[in-house]
Amino acid sequence: MGNNNEDGLNNNNNNNNNIENRKVKLNNTGDEIPFSMGNASSSPSAPPPYQPSIQPLYQPPTQNQFLPQYQQQQQQQQQHYQPQYQPINNMSYQPIQQQQQQQSNFPPTQYQPNNMNYMASPQPLLQPQIMTIQPTTFSNSQTTTTTTLSNQPLQTLYIPIDSEFYPSYTPQFLYKKDDERTYGIGTSLKDSSFNEMINNKITNIFIKTRMIPQVNDDLLNTIVNCKNLEHLNLSGCVQFSSTLFSKQISRLNQLKSLNLNGCQQITNDNLCKISNSCKHLEEIHLNGCNRVDDQGIVDLVSKCKKIKILSMSGLNLLTDRSMTMICQKLQDLQSLCINHIQWFTEKSLMLIGKKFKNSLRCFYAYNTLITDSVLSDIAINCSSQLSVINVSKCKNITNTSIATIAINCGKMLTKLFLQNIECLSIHSISLLGKYCTQLTTLRLDGCLNLMDDSIQSLQPLERLKILNLSNLPKINEISLIRILPSLKDLEELYLYENPRFSDLTIKQLSISNPRITSLRVDKTVFVSDASIIPFTNSVSYLRVLNLSGLQSIHDSSIMALATSQKFIQKLYLSGCKSIGNDSLFAITGHMSSSLEVLKIDDSHQFTEEALSSISLLKGLKILSISHCVHTTNNTIDLIGYNCRELEQLYMCKLPMVNDAVLPALLSNLCKLKILRIDGCVNMTDRSLTGIRFLNRLCLEVFNCSDSRIGCGGLLTILQQSSIRELYAWNCDYITDDILKTIANDASSIQILRLDGCKNISDKGVRTLIQRCPLLRILNISNTKSSDETLQTVAGYCKRLKKLYANNCTKITSSGISAIAYQCNELTILNASRCANITDNAIIDISLKCKLLKRLILNYCPKITSQAIIRVSVGCQMLKEISLKGCTNLDEMGVLSLSTYCKRLQYIDFTDCHLVTDLSILGIGRECLLLKSVILTGTAAQDNGVIEICVRSNVNILTLDLERTRISDRAVQIIAQMCPAIKNLNLLNTQITPQSIDSVKHTCFLLTNLQSK
Repeated sequence: MGNNNEDGLNNNNNNNNNIENRKVKLNNTGDEIPFSMGNASSSPSAPPPYQPSIQPLYQPPTQNQFLPQYQQQQQQQQQHYQPQYQPINNMSYQPIQQQQQQQSNFPPTQYQPNNMNYMASPQPLLQPQIMTIQPTTFSNSQTTTTTTLSNQPLQTLYIPIDSEFYPSYTPQFLYKKDDERTYGIGTSLKDSSFNEMINNKITNIFIKTRMIPQVNDDLLNTIVNCKNLEHLNLSGCVQFSSTLFSKQISRLNQLKSLNLNGCQQITNDNLCKISNSCKHLEEIHLNGCNRVDDQGIVDLVSKCKKIKILSMSGLNLLTDRSMTMICQKLQDLQSLCINHIQWFTEKSLMLIGKKFKNSLRCFYAYNTLITDSVLSDIAINCSSQLSVINVSKCKNITNTSIATIAINCGKMLTKLFLQNIECLSIHSISLLGKYCTQLTTLRLDGCLNLMDDSIQSLQPLERLKILNLSNLPKINEISLIRILPSLKDLEELYLYENPRFSDLTIKQLSISNPRITSLRVDKTVFVSDASIIPFTNSVSYLRVLNLSGLQSIHDSSIMALATSQKFIQKLYLSGCKSIGNDSLFAITGHMSSSLEVLKIDDSHQFTEEALSSISLLKGLKILSISHCVHTTNNTIDLIGYNCRELEQLYMCKLPMVNDAVLPALLSNLCKLKILRIDGCVNMTDRSLTGIRFLNRLCLEVFNCSDSRIGCGGLLTILQQSSIRELYAWNCDYITDDILKTIANDASSIQILRLDGCKNISDKGVRTLIQRCPLLRILNISNTKSSDETLQTVAGYCKRLKKLYANNCTKITSSGISAIAYQCNELTILNASRCANITDNAIIDISLKCKLLKRLILNYCPKITSQAIIRVSVGCQMLKEISLKGCTNLDEMGVLSLSTYCKRLQYIDFTDCHLVTDLSILGIGRECLLLKSVILTGTAAQDNGVIEICVRSNVNILTLDLERTRISDRAVQIIAQMCPAIKNLNLLNTQITPQSIDSVKHTCFLLTNLQSK
């Protein structure tokens, strides 16, 4: 997207965390989980599977909890317990410590950190009762058994941490580069060698990156001449027509594997033709084929019954009908990917484990609504084969299913992804450490409830090679330091956004883990030269290093890195203000043969000479030099001429660069997929107008926002590439006539930003929207758009997920209701300052948009608590709500949010004068994941603020209490309980200087403190 935030639509897009995420999504063939076609044997003596249940400590397990029939186990009621608190001396609150562990399965933690009073935080009072039961031949008895796990070595596979993870395309691993049976198309159709090779005994064809934009109907007609073709990879090719594909696919009746990832033109008819012709098909990848619905999948699996690998990520039109037919028709499915599909329910998902009991090895359900019952059933039935599980961002998953996975799949499980499952705790993680000793990859980042005991329980996982413990604010570095010596094979460690990590961790890595190849410590604050220099001198295989945002890193560290680590492939130094030209010269002088990714944006200190030396890095694929203000046209010309492998180029806000560089840049960089020139105020379309490039561009993401590019430049780009994401905010040169002109070349656009374009209205926007059926994200904020635009969006873009219509004063309830009824997948709605929106429109949103996560209705005076109550009940996945200036919001509306929306992380009730301290108390007590709380101008008092600080303590990053009635008592609690707070506003309160000083002395990460 060119942006790494959740919605991808903020102006400031310089986040480091997911710079590789775009690369993975654009090319799904090389950066995913490899899948082996080999058979895995299961032990005949393996114990029967069991599912644990979670009960309070004071209730012993009963026989009813361990019925041999899983259908009976489904009826168990899961109980939820919340942490309790007790006042101390009426002045401070501390969390009651976790009850002592009373079961043999959970030995006491060996280490208890000292001097941690201000960092103490609550833990859920949940304890699973684990019992493994084996039915006997006697009708009324069962035998308790204990299982032991073998230490069978498994092959290590390398996985990029910032990706969604699909099954990989198998032929990539079956064929060697010099295999005469495989051919990569990378030359023109007119090349004689191409035509000669294509007619020989080729069994595997793939498209090289530079040729992907040129794969059209002519090339497809040539490919089908290979009568013996077994493997065809057309990933990312969007220029061939679906009509011709349906006609020609019948000639490839020997196909065994087909990769159509990102081919958005593929329809149900294409899948029907595939099923009629390719009866031997064993593997098909359809990730991102957005037009496919149930009928296409039903036709496919009804006739291609030999399919073993089925990847359907992002096919959001699929329902239970597809999954039911998959389970009924396929016999030997080994890998299944259903990432992002929100409409599969338990009814169909429960069939997976039973049908593919002896075959399923890899299961990908990233960001789905899969439940504990489904995941437990899969773990129980497929325990003999299952080796890869990805349930990251699955909000319905709890300790129960993860404990079931640990006990039943421990022998085979090698990769487990649990990113952002916030309710996980020691009770399931300790079982992973105990049973899953074959794990090589474990991702726990964003599991906010994990504490030191959870990290220490991972010590038995000696085979771990990839470990992600990022964004875990409750853990201390000493817990990781204790287990690092046990992880001798560790190669990739990710610790970004952990405020408590320092040089001690890096020094321990230098001593105990010399085989480390990838390290991310960006945004850890306290890492400095003192550890980076010895680290770079100790490790031998470093390939990836991210030090972004670390202000204690100087030239000495980078020069030591450059001289000792000459084979680094990816280096991130964004925002490292303390390094200078010497660092950049050292990088370009010593890493010219290896470096593929370099990110140094937001670095004003580099001179033109130093920046020009980047052209020596001829192998670069990703380069970010945004905000490097000394960059000139000469710098860009040198980079464009020498760095021919570039796929992503970020050059935002470069005041000395103009459009004269664009023709040569686009001509030379034939592999370029992402180009950002936003904020380059001297960029016009003068040099691009009328230009015809020799080859079609690979460009898929183009950001020309806040520049002077107009019709000629946009038309040239859109006509000669397949743009999926177009960002053109704050472009005064874009008018309705321009939008009408480019509409015919905009059919592939999925993300469109036109916010702040003052010269566009319904006429131009509607014409463009009608040509964008794949649109998922739309921003028309601060334009003249009205209900007519929203009704057009509702009619033509039914898969819209994010809508930003801030300050569109002509929009009324009619337009919002149209979106609600037609765009049921909506997750984000921003309709701030649309004063004519009433409760009726928001009630329609609550009834139809059950997946809504962010609702921003600032300064909508007609919104009342009646609408917010309905939203609370209907949209329980809500993470962010902002009702700034909604003066009709009262206590009942806020209390309803606390009752139903337990996942809230960001709230803003600024100037909602009817919001009381009692309602804030309810928010604090029920919503335990709060990160940002803005209560300016409300009736909030000490009790509500204290409840928030005590319950959500280490999560809190922002507290805005301006013009509230708080006292020193609340500020003292903030100082004690909120160690990670960064932004605190106490303006116009009655806080004394002594309390302000206590906050300054205890909250070490505080960067923005506002007070009298």
